Amino acid sequence: MASTEKIQNDYIDYVLTEGEQPKSVYIFAKKHEFSEEEFYQHFGSF
Repeated sequence: MASTEKIQNDYIDYVLTEGEQPKSVYIFAKKHEFSEEEFYQHFGSF
């Protein structure tokens, strides 16, 4: 299960390496190998 801290770190890494926010939670979660459901357990949106 993805923790809040892991998701936050993955998000920061994504923005810094891609130069933009992820297009969707699905794309972001898939790239970092956790489910959308796990994301929404911690956050309501980006």
